[in-house]
Amino acid sequence: SINGDKFLLEVQTQHDKTILFRLVEYKLHGLLQSLANKNLDNQHEITIHLPQEILIQVEKSTAPAEYTVKYVANNQEIIQKIPVIKLWEQDVQSLASGGKALLLPFLLNKFKQEFAKKPSDEQIGRRFIDEIKTIAAKIYQLFQEEKISGKAAAQMQQAHKAMILGIKNEYIAKDNPAREELENMLNVSQEPFISAWDQAIEQGKDMMRPTIEAMQQAMQKKLQKEQQTMQKKLQKEQQARQKEQQAMQEKLQKEQQTMQTMQAEIARLKAQLAQTQKE
Repeated sequence: SINGDKFLLEVQTQHDKTILFRLVEYKLHGLLQSLANKNLDNQHEITIHLPQEILIQVEKSTAPAEYTVKYVANNQEIIQKIPVIKLWEQDVQSLASGGKALLLPFLLNKFKQEFAKKPSDEQIGRRFIDEIKTIAAKIYQLFQEEKISGKAAAQMQQAHKAMILGIKNEYIAKDNPAREELENMLNVSQEPFISAWDQAIEQGKDMMRPTIEAMQQAMQKKLQKEQQTMQKKLQKEQQARQKEQQAMQEKLQKEQQTMQTMQAEIARLKAQLAQTQKE
């Protein structure tokens, strides 16, 4: 949910001919959830905002540029377009400038099929290393330009390293001449792209520190305000109880005075009656 708009992102590694059926199923499931969250008692009209769906296709396939779903009811049509992001058609610049920067680490996935066919090919290995450095440099640049946050940079770093390790361990042959350089890049912290990540994380922490401190101060003020409100409430309740107790005491005193007056009147009447009997 972003600013009240809901999105459903489906990531598909390989093309699946049943994907359209599942995308429709997910949307209808979202519809049922929306209905469950609404109070429909005595309602004659409701508005439901269905999520915008986007399919991210990772590996090269025959997937279309978009899927189309047409809903028909009472001869009225609602047409839904589901765009498909084909990662193999993207490059570093298109993702970085197209609002899809968080997908940058996954560009490395396009090398899987190449290594699967030629795991010992040094040229593929060199291009793989160049792409690693290009992606890392771009992400660090986006962070420096404040186009992504320190938190996002750290998450992208983890995804980037995970992609590198996964492809290296599963698809690159041990006799590939580029493998040694790749392992050195991962093991030596002085390597430019790794030190850039470390610097990005530290800078991200520095950037977040004022925000965290401001949040802590706001929470402290909120806590103090709540404590003051609670103290005022307790004081009011205590004052109310004191007033009730005082009123109760005054009432008891009045009742006692009334009782004493009645007892005195009864004693006077008894004495008067006794005097009358003697006479």
